[in-house]
Amino acid sequence: MKTERTGWLASRLCRALAGAVLALAVPAAQAGNDIDADWRELFAKGDADAIYATYALIGEIQTADGAAIADGCRAKAAAIATALQVNPVGLGLWYAAQECARSDGDEALAQSRGERFEALLAHALAGRALKQGIVPVRILSLSDAEAVVFATGREVLYEIYEPYDGGRYLVYTLGLWDAKDARETLLQFDYLDAYVQLQRENPQAEFPYFRREVVKAWRDAAVTNSPDAPLAQLHLLGSEDEATLKAMMGNLQRNAAAGHLMPAMTLAMICEKLASTCRGQAIDALLPLAEKRYAMALVTLAFLYLGDEGKRGSHAKAAKALVEQADQRLGQAQGSLLFGVLGELSGRKSAWALVEKDLEKAAAEGNAKVAVMLAARAADRNGGVLQGVHLRRTISAAEAGMPIAQNLYARHFFARTDGAQASLWFGRAAESGMAAAQRSVGSVHYFGLAGVKQDKVLGLKWLKLAAHGGEAMSSTVVGQDYLEQGDDLATLLHAQGWLLSAVVAGDEQGGTALAGLYERDVEGLNGGPAQAAILYAAIVQDHDSAVARRAWAELLYAGARDVPQDKPKAESLLRGDAQKGVVESQLSLAKMLIGSAGTQQQSPEAMELLRKAYAAGSKEAGNALATAQWYGLATAPQPKAARKLWATLLATGPHAETANNFAWAVCTPADEALLDASAGLAAIRPLTADESAPAHYVDTLAACEAAAGDFKAAVATQERANRLFEARKSVSAELVKQLQRRLEQYRNGKREAGSGI
Repeated sequence: MKTERTGWLASRLCRALAGAVLALAVPAAQAGNDIDADWRELFAKGDADAIYATYALIGEIQTADGAAIADGCRAKAAAIATALQVNPVGLGLWYAAQECARSDGDEALAQSRGERFEALLAHALAGRALKQGIVPVRILSLSDAEAVVFATGREVLYEIYEPYDGGRYLVYTLGLWDAKDARETLLQFDYLDAYVQLQRENPQAEFPYFRREVVKAWRDAAVTNSPDAPLAQLHLLGSEDEATLKAMMGNLQRNAAAGHLMPAMTLAMICEKLASTCRGQAIDALLPLAEKRYAMALVTLAFLYLGDEGKRGSHAKAAKALVEQADQRLGQAQGSLLFGVLGELSGRKSAWALVEKDLEKAAAEGNAKVAVMLAARAADRNGGVLQGVHLRRTISAAEAGMPIAQNLYARHFFARTDGAQASLWFGRAAESGMAAAQRSVGSVHYFGLAGVKQDKVLGLKWLKLAAHGGEAMSSTVVGQDYLEQGDDLATLLHAQGWLLSAVVAGDEQGGTALAGLYERDVEGLNGGPAQAAILYAAIVQDHDSAVARRAWAELLYAGARDVPQDKPKAESLLRGDAQKGVVESQLSLAKMLIGSAGTQQQSPEAMELLRKAYAAGSKEAGNALATAQWYGLATAPQPKAARKLWATLLATGPHAETANNFAWAVCTPADEALLDASAGLAAIRPLTADESAPAHYVDTLAACEAAAGDFKAAVATQERANRLFEARKSVSAELVKQLQRRLEQYRNGKREAGSGI
């Protein structure tokens, strides 16, 4: 359940990549090339195995530097033509096919394939300045990324992976060098999303957790087969084991010394995680790369130089110099932006302060990305509302199509409770693929927030997309929606998949909901009560959750299959929260104490807990207190006090369980002096008028009708109640006997009396 990761530094640094944009001359889209339609067709009908098999051709027809292998091209001409039909969107395949046609001297075929490749390239790179950091370039294979490099003529300086956080994309970043312009640029790719969409026959692909399993499988394969590869180092970024991290430091130093950036950055992340003297080793590993002026190395090294705020060893001047070099390397104050956002996300105010003036200057000069970042900081200090120059700059960037600006503008409207405009702009950002915006627009529609009409279907559409984008709470909402839809196994399996996705993403509420599902002990699910207890315990350990602790305690108190009853432990789990004034825990503990005491002994502690919870505003606690007083549970019977308390509760507004308990009490007493059928009927009838009324309310109505002497009505109502109970899948044999006994009593003209709550 823990969500903290070794890769926090890389994750934050890579999120800041939104400012580092590849400035390419994008070819114009060719007429007749509807690339979006081709991708949709591929995902709807494409054969995944056949598609990925097409990339095996490239090694036979193309050299490592992108040149055609003439003999291979001629020998594989037919296979190439077939492969292009199978894989109409693969940049790597189309580039190799284009070069083969050129090497064969077939200019017409080369032109045709070249036009297709240019259309694919234009589509891939369209809107990069706006989407960078939000949506990476979609590819099927790393060969596609290589084709982009070949086509642009850039030199690859380094390759790194962003630590995977369970989102839609496994972000693969190339640092590229343009010798002509003396400029370093960064370009992000992703091949995970396309792979998952092609797994349409796999039922697990519906759920976000499937993406984690795929990435883990790829990473583990890399660890085994290519331990020095960047993908293999994701193993370390996800590790919490200090011994494992320390054991790999030597290997990372060796690879960093060979000129590779990813191991140097990984070493820096580990040293930040371990908070040890190895920061010096990380600096040593980054220095040679910083001397080469690699922007990512410069920014990471600057962050390490800055050190912890307020501590000796912080070298602000050196850090500033490194950031300035990154600015020169990337242009448009992108080094300062990377550094400032990294400092902001890591909570180091000194980092932002170091570059704030430079960023303000860049924003004033028209740098939209920087302007939006500054606006976001200002909005956070103002409850989400934008004002003045920040509002004007955000509007301009949002209207230009920048997703982060659209999302910020939507937050501005939401803070002002303008749901219509918030939904509009959240929706525009969501359409770009921004998971946070998908979560927001989904929540607005699903819950009907800020005056927007509730639309659960539309809300779920966006929440599912957000969940696949790594938004854990969205997985929880979707899973809980399935729980509300019904108890059939197919529906519960959907609920399980979405809630499991929330659990692996570290969402406490999703974990508690999944444990509650497992507690129901439904055959066909992956867990039962024992797994529920384990999950509750994990949530308590990782989140100190009073909700999970209470659910765990109630499971232990009742006992279940493979969960032995343990009343002392159950009570001890609740006492701490009860003493802190957690009302729900006070109520739960009181019920346990009452259950243990019954009518045989008193429990002043239970009664005091109920009084405290009631005084804190809990109607449920007031109902429980009145019930205990009426029946003499853990206290001497006090029917007058109970009835007075029930009257007070019912006078303050509707509370169905209170009305039901009161009606049952006054309609079924053993003492005729306490019988009040008319009051009971007045309380219970409003709860049972609807055909969807709960079975136990209908059961109470029958008892009150019998108490009033209307046994004909009581028989019909009890038959209705029995049918409702029988429709449940978990009705005990003992309850079935009680229901049948009551029905026979009413048929014989006898009311229910003295059976207790």
